[in-house]
Amino acid sequence: QPKAVHNSAERVNVNYEVSFVSETGNLDFTPSLRDRYHLTTLAVGDSLSSQELAAIAQFILSKEHPDYIITKRDSSIVTHDNDIFRTILPMDQEFTYHVKNREQAYGINKKSGQEEKMNNTDLISEKYYILKKGEKPYDPF
Repeated sequence: QPKAVHNSAERVNVNYEVSFVSETGNLDFTPSLRDRYHLTTLAVGDSLSSQELAAIAQFILSKEHPDYIITKRDSSIVTHDNDIFRTILPMDQEFTYHVKNREQAYGINKKSGQEEKMNNTDLISEKYYILKKGEKPYDPF
């Protein structure tokens, strides 16, 4: 039973991190693309589709490794407000991620010392399988 939200979050910063695994089992391919990107700021109830997220991942991959393409999604996890609570999104079907209602985040203003509203945060962490264009996936059989 989720707790009732008394003071709904107004704005949620959506951050994004992505990692890639080669389908050929090519261990040389360990791109250092675990950078976090600030994607957008959304309101509670706003959404992003799995297609939009895949397009962002492909854009990030193409910038660094233009000869690689994404073959499939391995995982998508949303961490809410740096908390232990996570939402695991489906990996084998398209999905829509909706910004969940939650309590407004507060922090101390460093200048004034006063408590004030801050944007809440969701971190979307994804992993994708990739192949070099023209390569075949590794098949152990």
